[in-house]
Amino acid sequence: MDVVIDQGLIEYWVPRIYVGVIVVGAALVTGVGIVGLFAATLAGTNPPPVWFTVAFVLGSCVIWYGLLTFFAIEIVVWPSDGHVEFRCLAKQRETNLGDITAISMGAGRSNAVTVRYRGGTARVLMYLDWNDFISRVRERNPDVEVNGF
Repeated sequence: MDVVIDQGLIEYWVPRIYVGVIVVGAALVTGVGIVGLFAATLAGTNPPPVWFTVAFVLGSCVIWYGLLTFFAIEIVVWPSDGHVEFRCLAKQRETNLGDITAISMGAGRSNAVTVRYRGGTARVLMYLDWNDFISRVRERNPDVEVNGF
C-alpha cells in the first residue's frame, strides 16, 4: 500500500514482500513439481502418466503467464497530463485517467481489482492505496463507475 510521489509522477505499488512471496511460491511449486516429475521418470519403476505431465506443464505456464503479464503490481500516474501505466512484471498497459470507465473489486475472495478503460482492461493486485487513485480518476472522469470499495 505504498504511494511514492517523485518528479511529477505518482507510483502506487504492491509491497515488494507480497510480490516476492507470490513469485517465490510459484517458483517453488513449479521447481518441486518439475524435479518430482523428472525423478519419477528417471526412476522408471512408476513414471507419471503423460496426461499428468502435460497438465502440470500447462498449469505452470498459466501461473507464470498470470504473474508476468496479466496482473499489474504497479500503477504510475502523471497528474499533469493524466497518463497512466499499469505495470506487470513483464508487460505494461497505458491509458489516460479520463479513459477509465470502471473500477471494481473482484468478487468473492479475489485479490484483484479490475480497471476497465477505453481500449482494454487491467487487473491489479488489490494491495494499493485505491482511495487516492480513485479520487484522481474521478477528477478526470466524474462518471467512472466504482464498485466494492
